[in-house]
Amino acid sequence: IVDGNLTHRDSMGTDETLGRGSVQFMTAGRGVRHSEFNLEKDKSLRFIQTWIVPRRSGLNPNYGSFNPSNGGDNNESQVFTARNQWRHLVSDMQDNSTTTPVQIEQDANLFVAELDIGSCLTLKMKKNRMAYILCAEGCVRVGTAGCDDALLHQHDGCEVTPTPTAADSIYEIHNLVFEAAKSLSSADGGAGSDAAHILVFEMENVPGAGRTDL
Repeated sequence: IVDGNLTHRDSMGTDETLGRGSVQFMTAGRGVRHSEFNLEKDKSLRFIQTWIVPRRSGLNPNYGSFNPSNGGDNNESQVFTARNQWRHLVSDMQDNSTTTPVQIEQDANLFVAELDIGSCLTLKMKKNRMAYILCAEGCVRVGTAGCDDALLHQHDGCEVTPTPTAADSIYEIHNLVFEAAKSLSSADGGAGSDAAHILVFEMENVPGAGRTDL
């Protein structure tokens, strides 16, 4: 959720309102009825909705969420709200090497960061992985070895796909480097004047995947 408060209600009995920085996830599975609301008519609501196909069908309906404002462990809360560092919010429930607030039935990860202007972050990419990057607020410059940098403004997205190494058929992306840039456009809105808000969806590389019409 980028701005405002999102209320979710469903046929499993869930009734929950979440604010900025929160993540909700739902598995429709064999069937569930749900609705999303903005109950604050005097405030706008802006959120990112992402569809990820699970690795198998026939799952039980499920709903869950992560709300950083709920408190709990102070160290954990700081990790998932601090600026200028990665927040690893979503991971594969079959991946025992990491623990995140949200776990899904697919080999995919979500990393989020809010970068102050001039700040840089590097995301280390494993072999045979690809990524989709979304700039939710502000302006960010994205670079990796062997490629020209890409400058993303609010609402811009880009795909990063690996190329095979010279020695073998393993596909590899060198580290991705992100730098928050000063935007001269009022269209970048939100945190655009002093920060960049970015989302990185990281997943297994599928040769030939991604858009081919651009």
